[in-house]
Amino acid sequence: MKKTRQRLCSIVVCLFFVFTVLLYGPFSLYLPNAGDFWFTPGTVAKVVLPVSAVVFLVLVLLFMLLPEKASRFCVKLLFGISLAMYLQGNFMNIRYGTGVLDGTGIRWQHYTKYGLGTSLVWILSIAFPFLAPEWIRRFTKLEFDAAMIQKVLAGLSAAFILMQVPAFAVQALSFQPQTNTDFSITRQGEFELGDQENVIIFVLDTLDEAYYQAFLKEDPDYTQNLTGFVHYGNTLASGARTTVGVPAMFTGIPFTRSETYNEYKEKVWGAENGLSVLADAGYDVRVYSENVLFSEDCTEYVKNFSTETAEVGSWKTLAEKLYCLDLYKFMPHYLKRFFLIDTADFDAAMKTGELYAIKDAAFWEGYRKNGVSKGEDLHKTARIYHLRGTHPKYVLSREGTYYRKATLEDTTAGCFYCVNEFLEDLKKKGLYDSSTIIITADHGDLNKAEQAIFMLKRKGADGPYTDNLSPVSLFDLPVFLADLAGTELEHLPYSMRLDELQEDTVRERHFFRHHGGNISSVIDEYMTTGSLYDPDQLEKIAVYEDQTTAEDYVLGTELSFGMEQSGNPYIVDGFGYNTGIRTVLYGPHSILKIPFAEVPESGEMHVHIEVTLAHKDLEKELVVYANDQEVYNGPIIETSLEDGINFDVPVSCMDDTKELTLNFTFPWVSEDEMKLKVSKRTDTIRFIALTID
Repeated sequence: MKKTRQRLCSIVVCLFFVFTVLLYGPFSLYLPNAGDFWFTPGTVAKVVLPVSAVVFLVLVLLFMLLPEKASRFCVKLLFGISLAMYLQGNFMNIRYGTGVLDGTGIRWQHYTKYGLGTSLVWILSIAFPFLAPEWIRRFTKLEFDAAMIQKVLAGLSAAFILMQVPAFAVQALSFQPQTNTDFSITRQGEFELGDQENVIIFVLDTLDEAYYQAFLKEDPDYTQNLTGFVHYGNTLASGARTTVGVPAMFTGIPFTRSETYNEYKEKVWGAENGLSVLADAGYDVRVYSENVLFSEDCTEYVKNFSTETAEVGSWKTLAEKLYCLDLYKFMPHYLKRFFLIDTADFDAAMKTGELYAIKDAAFWEGYRKNGVSKGEDLHKTARIYHLRGTHPKYVLSREGTYYRKATLEDTTAGCFYCVNEFLEDLKKKGLYDSSTIIITADHGDLNKAEQAIFMLKRKGADGPYTDNLSPVSLFDLPVFLADLAGTELEHLPYSMRLDELQEDTVRERHFFRHHGGNISSVIDEYMTTGSLYDPDQLEKIAVYEDQTTAEDYVLGTELSFGMEQSGNPYIVDGFGYNTGIRTVLYGPHSILKIPFAEVPESGEMHVHIEVTLAHKDLEKELVVYANDQEVYNGPIIETSLEDGINFDVPVSCMDDTKELTLNFTFPWVSEDEMKLKVSKRTDTIRFIALTID
């Protein structure tokens, strides 16, 4: 009977370890951050339940087979380790100054005191079941035999399990599936082309015509390999920046705020456009870009846009990655480095056709591994590759590999050398002549970001590279694609056929530029009939302002600081440019004033802000005041990208008012920094979304 009770006690200790680390641990990481993963809670359950069950049975069997003395020792050891992991995972983890599980490094040497502190807790936790009985005997004169110690450890294990169950239940019951994205963009067919005809478009984000000219001065012989290409050096982008430019350049319809951005996308992608007409003409159309730029309507004609959840290709790999992330949470400071993982690493477990992400170095690495090929039963294809191009930060080397210290010149050269490598591969595979190839950008970078590179090789063209100064607009692209499909796109007021353009053609070209500051979010329409070599010839002819108004806030509502702009009407001061995906903060004081529909009677409200950083190594202080009461004082660090900025606001600070004023203060911002344009600032953050709950 005594031996049976001892075995039961060991079972409870085993359950403490398994529940804390192997079962609840992965779910506690997944449920609050489900948007960062491509798989579902059910997928997590299919991994952790079998693993937890197997490990639990193995531990129990081991303790039953071990001699009694060895079993007691192992029970104490397992309890000590479980206790240390429980304390580490729930109470001792910090937001490291750099590194957010996104492939960047952590400066471990900056955390010596913290590391020593966690190590001490681990030592005391593991020593506790061995030394506690002796400590108690010395101070209380109570005697503990082996059986009593086992019972105490079992009782403590059960208590720790019961303390975690409510938190697990709350997270599970409050979990909300991601609803902001109705489709995903996969890498299916990324480098598979047709044996008859191909349309290949490289959209190199932010690649200004001036950057191309600077590159040619460095490498004037580069154009010798561009057989059949025409370089249109007088090209006006359709819009800037990306959220405005990409839909307009493929549909011919600009965003003018006559509706919300989501309504605009549904309208233009749901109608005939440059991509849909290619699909109707029998082209296998695939676009590799960001889904925020498209609507679910595109899934009808873009083959790699999927409304289905990505499938697991390797359960073993998924389990390895999931428990590597899990152990990163539970390990002490000095062991965490061995479990540092990039959340993108989970893509390795995905079935062929994993999700596409705009990462140039990864794209070119994938291309080099696979090369272009003729797809099975593919005859006509269209492939649009949207890459970072010369978008800051510059992390593409001249060889097309990831290099965090790259310069603009390095990245520009890397873009062109990699594209050239792709073109040479097409020639070797006999696919170059049958392909129409476009090298362009969704917008430029200098001045108003209006002058984008545009180079075109038509199918069958074999002459030398030539320059052409005809007044081209990226609004002409959908009409050109329709020509390839043997059809016409009507009602495109800003578009012309490239074949109708000569260098002396006089035409009106239009350009739509999004900008704003504080509460304003504006799209300016420009028009020119002249050469783009003089940007002053762009004449502003219309202004389209955001019509969103500040409504009484309802708890739990997400306020967007992107193109939807539902958060921008609450801005009072200190906010700058809205990029269409996020809004830049000027500082040193950035203020939001939010009226509430109903204020809770008591307690605290939790504020979660999704942010990005202007500078990777920004480790500066942020102080937040809620109605003049300090509610947050901490560093802006790279983990803010992963975790966001989080703080609690006591309801008592609102007194009798229903209005919450949030003042974000950046004490470090210097006068010199304030004189810079916000796009050039390095000491700033950008808001994506804010939720109060």
